[in-house]
Formats: sequence, C-alpha cells, structure tokens
Amino acid sequence: MAARMKPNAAPRAPLPAHPSPLVHQSTRFVLRFLIAWAVLSAGDFWARGVNAGLDRALAGLLGRTLPFLGVPSNVQGDTVAFTGGALQIGDPCNGLQLLEVLLAWLWACPATWTSRGRALLWMVPALAGLNLVRLYSLVPLTILRPEAVEPVHQYVWQVGMIGAVLAMGLLWMLKDGGHALGRGRG
Repeated sequence: MAARMKPNAAPRAPLPAHPSPLVHQSTRFVLRFLIAWAVLSAGDFWARGVNAGLDRALAGLLGRTLPFLGVPSNVQGDTVAFTGGALQIGDPCNGLQLLEVLLAWLWACPATWTSRGRALLWMVPALAGLNLVRLYSLVPLTILRPEAVEPVHQYVWQVGMIGAVLAMGLLWMLKDGGHALGRGRG
C-alpha cells in the first residue's frame, strides 16, 4: 500500500544545499584533531628515549618524596620499591600520551597562538599535578589492597585522566578560546 500525504499537510522544506556552519566547524575540528593526534602519536615511536627518561624522572621524584610522607622507598630505574610493594612507571603512566591529546585539542580549535600559549601555561602544570596525585594515590593502595591496584589504575584513573583532559579542553574553549564556539577570534 502506497503512503499517501494528508490533504492538509504542508510540503516538506528541501534540505539545504550546504551543511550548517556548526556542522562545518565540528567536522573541521574532528579532522584537525585526528590528524594532529596521529602525527603526535607517531612521534611516540621515535621518542622512546624521551619516554624512558620521563619514566625514570617520575620514579625518581616519587621515590625521593615518599619518605617525606612516611614511606621509605628505593628507586631502581623506572621502579619505586617501598615497604609493602612497588610501582613501575611505564609509558602511559608518565602522562605524555595525555599531553598529546591536549596538544591535538588545542591545535584543532580555531584559536590564536597567544590563546593556545596561555592555555598551555595552565593546562600542562595541571595535567602534571593530577598525574602526580594519581601516582601518589597508588602507593597506599599498593600497600593496603594490592589486588585493587590494577583495576583502579586501569579503569578509574585512566578514565578520570581522559575526562580531565577533555574538561580542560572544554573549559578553555568556554573561557579563553571562545572564538571556537563562534564568538569571534581571541
């Protein structure tokens, strides 16, 4: 049975020939973000030495500061040993991959370089500080509930860190990068 149009129904408006500016901006943002992230992530392959050095530096920082918190520790390379357990700082634990996502986000938004620079001045320390909080929180968990370390590390903190990066990017877009939301260049 063929569908019939009601006699008093208004005809449908034709689809616009071009997508709306919001669709265009959103598509451009997603494409620029994916390209930037791919380029930055490809650099991980070449920057293995940087990752290893950053892992050792974070382990050293963690190992040197734990005694101030009453936890004697010993550092061997990228591993921090303490009474009741040990933490190995691996490649994703150093926060470099999250920084890549943040940089790709900043590059993908239509913003001035000054605005992006201001964003980096607060986002990078905030991300590094949150990463240190994450690492320090795993120490008592390793001592008290070693079986819970892996699920908390993989599911709670990883999701939380990704959420923090997205929240920082959105906050920047709303505050300093308002031109990305169509409020003019900043």
